[in-house]
This record gives sequence, structure tokens and C-alpha cells, in this order.
Amino acid sequence: MTSPTSRRRPTTLQDVAREAGVAVSTVSRALTRPGRVNAVTREHVQEVAQRLGYRPNRIARAVVSGRTQMLALLVPDITNPHHFGLIRGAEERARAADRTLVLGDTRGERTLESDHLDRLGSVVDGIVLASSRLPDDDLVELARHRPVVLHNTGSPEAQAATEG
Repeated sequence: MTSPTSRRRPTTLQDVAREAGVAVSTVSRALTRPGRVNAVTREHVQEVAQRLGYRPNRIARAVVSGRTQMLALLVPDITNPHHFGLIRGAEERARAADRTLVLGDTRGERTLESDHLDRLGSVVDGIVLASSRLPDDDLVELARHRPVVLHNTGSPEAQAATEG
């Protein structure tokens, strides 16, 4: 019997391959490029994956693709009703694009905003900054490395740098 604190590891491609009696590469193709596997094998692999509760590992995919399918939204005060529409809209658009939205509260502090960006900048595919406290030069530099959308932020120069 397992203890309540023990955690079951996620199901892997190897687990699905072993259970389905096929190669790991066949599982991968059946789940990501189904047209490259015959229909009977594809259906069998997909059924096994579903039964075992397989979920793609986004981090493993990111290693190969360089994309995490994650976006960051940083707001100066998560409790401010002014930001509700922005947060809800960003979440809806991210979900519609099969992306995950990471929300950060900067508390209106430049150093906390910078810390969030240091942690998230290399992990997310794009960033939305609402009412950023960063200097324009920092915003321009950030936009050189990741797609950035500025909301209620920055000078015309910083805005132009994020559009190009």
C-alpha cells in the first residue's frame, strides 16, 4: 500500500510503448504524426495512452522545439479590478491558441517585475507587461529576446521595439 504522501510518476512514452507492444518511436508518431502510422496501430496506441493517462511532457517537447507553449502576463496588482478584463482576455486567447498563461503579480515594484522576468524570460514564448515599471531601455532589450506586448506601458520607442 502506498502512503498518502507518495506520488505516482507520470506515464511516459516508454510505458505506453511497453503496454502497447510497440516501439517508442511508433508511440511518438501515433500521438504526434498520426498519418505516419497505420490506422489499426494508431488507434491501439491512442487507446493505451488514454487508458494509462498519458499526457505529453511539455518540457520534453520544448527541448526539441524550443517552444514551451507558455506565455507570461505580468500585472502590477492582481487584485485591481482594472486588470480583470486583461487577465481574462489573455487567458481566453492563450487557451484558444493551446497555450498556457502564467500570471505574475509585480506589486508595482520594478525589482519584483525584473525578478519575474529573470525567472520566466527563458521559459515562456512571449510576455505581456501591463503598466510595467521598467525603464524603456530595459523594455527594448527584453523585446530583442522574446515577443513582448506592452499594455499601458512605455514610450513610443519602447512600443515600436515590441512591434517589430
